[in-house]
Amino acid sequence: MTALAMLEVRAFGEKMEIDLSKVKEVLQKQEQEQTMPAPPSEPTEVETEEDTGEEPELSTEVELAEEDREEYEAEIQEKREERADRKREGSVDIIDITENKVIFPEDKEYKALTLPRFKFSIDIFRNLVRGVEIFVEEPEFVANGEGITFRAMDPSHVALVDLQIPRDACEKYECDGERKFAFRVERLNKILKRSKKNDSVEFYVKGNEAEITLEDILGNDKRDFTTPLIESQYGTVPLPKLSFDATFVMDRKKFIEGLKDMEATGNHVNIEVTREGVVFSTRGEEGKGSKEFKRSELKVLDVREPSKSTFSIEYLKKVLAAMVGADDVKGELATKTPIRLDMPIGHPDTTYHFYLAPRVEG
Repeated sequence: MTALAMLEVRAFGEKMEIDLSKVKEVLQKQEQEQTMPAPPSEPTEVETEEDTGEEPELSTEVELAEEDREEYEAEIQEKREERADRKREGSVDIIDITENKVIFPEDKEYKALTLPRFKFSIDIFRNLVRGVEIFVEEPEFVANGEGITFRAMDPSHVALVDLQIPRDACEKYECDGERKFAFRVERLNKILKRSKKNDSVEFYVKGNEAEITLEDILGNDKRDFTTPLIESQYGTVPLPKLSFDATFVMDRKKFIEGLKDMEATGNHVNIEVTREGVVFSTRGEEGKGSKEFKRSELKVLDVREPSKSTFSIEYLKKVLAAMVGADDVKGELATKTPIRLDMPIGHPDTTYHFYLAPRVEG
């Protein structure tokens, strides 16, 4: 072997000879392997489950850090408990979060809610408007499957009105669920002025407005109006819980005349109900007065205990004068408690309930 082909080196104190031609062959082989394209890899088989014709379940397993797992499990448990409570109450889960699937109950029918549409006589409409305008400027009504209601207090919280129009009192009534809607009473009054004696009125409440139609009994004269709905400023008003000791029913016009008599000498009337009848009286700086309605003049008199209280003549006159469609008025009273007056308006089942607080003398 020539000197060029051999290389003498010393390593770890030993003398060694390296064949340079061998080194060159190894380097060339490595260079060729690096520049050659890699052979195509053989396809690998994908392990699949046996085809059963069913959709494979998607795993909802979430890889969480150890510190988050307890919080995640607690949240799932809370959802399970909420779901169990809903099922005990009879409600149906549309989305079952614990099983991560959607449920559409086959026995539940879904349909769009019917917007409130109701039609009644012009007498009901007239008394309705007159009965609410003495209390509020923006009355809010509630329509549901039973009918229409209105309840409000006057600004001084001395008087309360509760008006109910059952669906049976309407010529037409359609409503699903519950819908609240409010008007400006001055706009209703303008439409009322265009009504005629034998008209009926129909309301259709939708979106931000109400369609109001006046139509005569023969359907020959039809007028359509649209009025915007508003957001009422008044909240829900609860009814007072009262117990009465005396009840009477008398002619509405006679009640008004008695109040006018008492107004000649005072601003407040003392109403006393005894087993002999009803007595109106007043006493003030301008003098005193009294008016007695005997049992024979009353249509109903039921006295469990004699009762009397004092009330504002102005409030009583306003309400009784507004209910022009009522022939009679029913009064219920107990000593030093509010009086309740009931009057039908345009239909026997449509009742206007009026509560007035008594005057408390010091």
